[in-house]
Amino acid sequence: MKSVIDFLIDDYERELDDFKEWGMNYDALEYARKNIRDYVDALQARAEKAEAMVEALRPYRDGYDPKERLPDRARCGHGATTNVFALLDLGNGYLIRGRASYSFETSKWMTSSLGANVVRWYPLPETEHKPDPLEDVPFVSLSNEEIAAMTPEHPLYKLVKGDRKCKDE
Repeated sequence: MKSVIDFLIDDYERELDDFKEWGMNYDALEYARKNIRDYVDALQARAEKAEAMVEALRPYRDGYDPKERLPDRARCGHGATTNVFALLDLGNGYLIRGRASYSFETSKWMTSSLGANVVRWYPLPETEHKPDPLEDVPFVSLSNEEIAAMTPEHPLYKLVKGDRKCKDE
């Protein structure tokens, strides 16, 4: 099945053929044809990229039926449970949004509301793990006497006491 863009290209090429028959400059027409083809190829590439992005985001919009698909165990990391957003049925005719966890050890859903059933689940967005910037920095504890006795030459003086100069000084 032809796409809309293919129909437009065919129509444009028919017009170019008509222009050639009417005696228009052939080089200018070929130049226009090449530019249009390059432009259409770029548009098709952008459309394919956008379609791939939409497909990747579809689970976050539509979610999954827990009877048809369970969360990926690979996303659990080292644990045996995975957290998801969920549409929960409270059993009294009310549906609420909440968090749920699926335990791979017990093969059961654990919900934030007691007795709720998971109707649909939605994966949590992928996040990038950022290391703690203070991980290798040693912890320093100073007593009140040490802070009071600090002189401006101390390496932590500005950090502890700040730059307490008034604008008038």
